[in-house]
Amino acid sequence: MIVFIDSGVLGILTNPNKLGEAYDCEQWLYTLLSHGVHVCSSDICDFEVRRSLVLAS
Repeated sequence: MIVFIDSGVLGILTNPNKLGEAYDCEQWLYTLLSHGVHVCSSDICDFEVRRSLVLAS
């Protein structure tokens, strides 16, 4: 199985504050990976998240 994550989920996963929704999302990701699921995202989503992190700093 392959799960394709968008920039919203990717943004939550890159949140350094691992509380609440960010913690739950990270645990969901680890559960998928432990079951052998391939997780991927697009280059555009990667760019959007990186750009928002740069603009926030």
